Amino acid sequence: MQNIPLYAIVNGFLERHLCVLNLQQMKPKFLFLCLLLSSIGLSAFAQKTAPQDKKIHLTETTTTLVVEDDITVILTDSKADYLSVEGDPKAVLATIVDGQLTLSARKSYGGSNVTVYVPAGHLSKVFLNGTGNLTSSDVLSNQKIKIYLASEAKINVKSKGAVSVETQDDIQFVRGR
Repeated sequence: MQNIPLYAIVNGFLERHLCVLNLQQMKPKFLFLCLLLSSIGLSAFAQKTAPQDKKIHLTETTTTLVVEDDITVILTDSKADYLSVEGDPKAVLATIVDGQLTLSARKSYGGSNVTVYVPAGHLSKVFLNGTGNLTSSDVLSNQKIKIYLASEAKINVKSKGAVSVETQDDIQFVRGR
């Protein structure tokens, strides 16, 4: 046991009191409390940062991708028959007709916090009609992929083959690194 001085202001005067603490009994309780609080904090952090991931099955081979709204699209070097949605899957509407996959944001949800992973193994054309982002997770194996810009968007697509970009007259394409 240790005597620890404790100072307190009583009726406007600083008084010194001796407080007797048994540090041997307090250490295990203190350590347990610290471990408990840190595990609660880490589990709360993990719940906030874990993405909600949903796979959407593609009913046919996709050769053309149309992105209508502010959606982040990441092309994967894959020929998978599904796309993955990170974030709220209800925020994105995906339709496929005659090999054309169209992604649009549902108005009630917005698409700015949604990332869609699209297999690019069969893609040859991408139309960006919204102000989203188009990137590739890996270097794509496509021989040729053509990107059409109808609005301001960010593009960072890497491919072993040719990547070409066309814009409407009022959109300026600035080539980066």
